[in-house]
Amino acid sequence: MGIFLAFSLLVIFFLDVTAAEKDGALHTVKEMMDWVRSNGGFISEKVDIRRMDPNDKLSPFGVFATKDIDEKENILHIPKSLYVSPLGSLGENETLYYDGVCQSAHTLMKETKLGDESKYAPYLRYLKIQKQGALPATYSKAGKDILRQVFPPGHDGVDWIDKHFRESGCILKDDTFAEHAVALVIQRGFDGTLIPIWDMVNHDNGRINTDHNPIHSDQGISVHASQPIPAGEQLYNTYDDCVDCGAVSAYWGTPEILRDFGFVEDYPQRWVYMYQDVWFQLDHSNDEYTVIFDEGEPEEDYWGIPKGEAVQFLLGELRRLDELATLVSGTRPKEIPEHEWNTITQFHHATRVALREVIKVVANDKNYKGSHDEF
Repeated sequence: MGIFLAFSLLVIFFLDVTAAEKDGALHTVKEMMDWVRSNGGFISEKVDIRRMDPNDKLSPFGVFATKDIDEKENILHIPKSLYVSPLGSLGENETLYYDGVCQSAHTLMKETKLGDESKYAPYLRYLKIQKQGALPATYSKAGKDILRQVFPPGHDGVDWIDKHFRESGCILKDDTFAEHAVALVIQRGFDGTLIPIWDMVNHDNGRINTDHNPIHSDQGISVHASQPIPAGEQLYNTYDDCVDCGAVSAYWGTPEILRDFGFVEDYPQRWVYMYQDVWFQLDHSNDEYTVIFDEGEPEEDYWGIPKGEAVQFLLGELRRLDELATLVSGTRPKEIPEHEWNTITQFHHATRVALREVIKVVANDKNYKGSHDEF
């Protein structure tokens, strides 16, 4: 009996292999980390890269502290020799930016075709396991058609690949390989530049705990802790309020995070309707929402509290999205993949909440000079 029990336990032990041990992507990540370290890079021994849910092989990756990290302590250094970059810095010129993304995408395709002969081979193996269809511009036609209605009128959230890359001749109409390369450069890149390992530090403007020098510094990027990071905590970056972001926060917010990175960000969120002169941040804690406007002195350039036509626009947008609610909250159409539908419904809900909250604050503003009957 004892021998049988011991044998049974031994069988159970070998069969009870954790999801992490079965996850081949983890091996790919470890190879990439070794490659960075052996090519002049630095990755602190106090961090590890793993699934956010270690028992779910579909869970996104994150960078986690395995030991306490002190404020200002160095975490990463990635030399420029490991970047996949366009020629030169792209600045804030839109045409130059998309030209640079096109250059990086073509470099990525060329290096991918080289396979193990590429100097980026370990990084490319990691990129190869990134699923297509993560960005709205690469959604199914049915998914695009619905999400286009949720984005503000005229927003390029689902059409930017066609507009900036197919129509410009950067990629061919039916070239899905090229489309995926462009999407990867946008989704994982910084200013059109792919930076191994650094592109695995996730975005959360409410929990930023890292800082870094400009990515185009001659020596490459060096990342340090901006505050003490306890063991077990995830490292976070900001994708739209960084040292290299310039004035992006003036015209970029939650819809653009979805467009370029494929997810609806957690709070705090920023909502910018530039052509209607609307800019506000929305935070949420203890079951309460807080709306923050860009307010300043009269002689300063600032957005301020929405008024006049801006308020009419916000009210119209909320009515429009309320009318879409029956469609978006209904049963998922079979031609739309589940991950697309989940993101569409999440973004629709987030937008309605943001509009309701900003309208509520404007309606209660004693200095509002319009008619309160419109609310």
